[in-house]
Amino acid sequence: MKEAFSVIEKEYNGNISADEADILISMFKLNTAKAREIAANIEKTNNRFNYLNYVRELQRTKYKYLESVPSSLEKCLPQDVINAGKAQEKLISVKGDARTRFINLNLALLAYDIEETGLIKKESLHFMLKLFGLHNNHIRYAFGRCDHNENKKIAYVEFLDILKDVQESEEDLGSSIGPCPRSPFPTSK
Repeated sequence: MKEAFSVIEKEYNGNISADEADILISMFKLNTAKAREIAANIEKTNNRFNYLNYVRELQRTKYKYLESVPSSLEKCLPQDVINAGKAQEKLISVKGDARTRFINLNLALLAYDIEETGLIKKESLHFMLKLFGLHNNHIRYAFGRCDHNENKKIAYVEFLDILKDVQESEEDLGSSIGPCPRSPFPTSK
């Protein structure tokens, strides 16, 4: 999570919107109604707020228990569970080679899409691309190919597949997974 916040600090001067906060907390499986309520009620300037204040309020209000595991519980847990808990920071990382970032972007999209529509707002997807450092090449082309009815909603599996196809990388960037909404265009036979 610290890696993601360092990208936000650099790209957005430490300020995020409620939608961007929702993306971040969904990446780390902390997305709840209370987290969305905190984002809605926090003091904003131009619809953006300081992510550090948000995280502090989120921890204070909802996730006090994340500060430590009681020693009595830690003694009962298998060591691999304790190790996995300590390594949780690495579950969805915004760093790494292109393949790792594409895979983790796909995981982040799946975590964010709790309704399993396969769609994401164009602005939210652009934020995620910046977060994962994948916003430089051929983005406009991929957006144009995926926003069929210009409603600013993107089928993210289709988008990732197109973006991978137009990358100038010889490396296999992996498969995209997720729900695939029907195309508004009939398929030709």
